[in-house]
Amino acid sequence: MLGGRDRALLLDPAEAKRANSGGGMIAPTVLVDGRIAETWHTKRTTKQTKVVVEPFATLPRSAIVGLESEVDGYGRFLAEAAVLVI
Repeated sequence: MLGGRDRALLLDPAEAKRANSGGGMIAPTVLVDGRIAETWHTKRTTKQTKVVVEPFATLPRSAIVGLESEVDGYGRFLAEAAVLVI
C-alpha cells in the first residue's frame, strides 16, 4: 500500500480513500482472494470486544466463515469474548 502509486491490483480505486486516507495512514484491512475487500476496527467494552467490519461489497460466505474463525482466535488471545459485526 505504501510502496507504489498504482494500487489497482490490490484495491479498487473507488475504495482507495476508505483504506488509505493519506499521510501514510492505512486503515486495518482484510484481504479476500488477494484484494482488499473491507476495513475493520474494534469496539471494546469490559465484557467483550466487537470486531466491526465494513465490507466494500457483499462478502462470499467463505470469507465470513474465515473472519469468524479469526475473531474467535482474537478473543482467545484477549482472554475475553469477541464477536464479529458485519
